[in-house]
Amino acid sequence: MATFSYTGEGLAEEMTVAVYDFSGHLVWEATEESSLGITWDGRDERGRALANGRPYIYIIVVRGSGKTFTGKGTVFIDR
Repeated sequence: MATFSYTGEGLAEEMTVAVYDFSGHLVWEATEESSLGITWDGRDERGRALANGRPYIYIIVVRGSGKTFTGKGTVFIDR
């Protein structure tokens, strides 16, 4: 499992995390309101476990107090 979060003042008004494979295909996405983080269990949108040991790209967008933060990185599945 991976928890995507941010460090800021208070809760995010809206937080979205999207996970893509290295081919650029969206494999999972979640949006939460009034949140400090979003947890991903390494499964795709259909609930299927994704390949172990493979890298995935994530993009996180956090909105709050009239500001928007966008970040991205790589996450690996290690079961």
